[in-house]
Amino acid sequence: MVGGRAISDQYTCFTGGATFPALATGTYVQDVDNGLVAYSPDGVLHTIGWQSFIVGAQYYLPLPIRAWVSANFSHIESDNIKDLVTSANTSSSAKIFDRTNWADGNVFVDANAAVRFGLEYAWTRQTYLDGARATNHRVQLSAFYMF
Repeated sequence: MVGGRAISDQYTCFTGGATFPALATGTYVQDVDNGLVAYSPDGVLHTIGWQSFIVGAQYYLPLPIRAWVSANFSHIESDNIKDLVTSANTSSSAKIFDRTNWADGNVFVDANAAVRFGLEYAWTRQTYLDGARATNHRVQLSAFYMF
């Protein structure tokens, strides 16, 4: 389990959709990555908080079958992004999400010592600040040649 503030850069390309706002006066060089901080409606700068966890399990089938199965589930959620997003932060809060769930299931089979096949099903659901949910389903078939 991980929790913290202004830690979204520890996740690959992760901002929750929040961008650092443009200032109404003058031009400036943004030296803060998107998704780390945001201004509250009263104009105070705050860090965006995130909590996440991931759990997984795998089971190797008994020999002589050379196969195994695995499953994973992760959840990430912000406790304050909804309080920080204003019209100054973004053009639409509908693009900002505060919760993501992800799960996958996998089956791997070794045909021999050099050839492996894998099948994965993955599911992702994001919940946006306007209450909308986006769901993605993915299936992947892989073949590996190890030498």
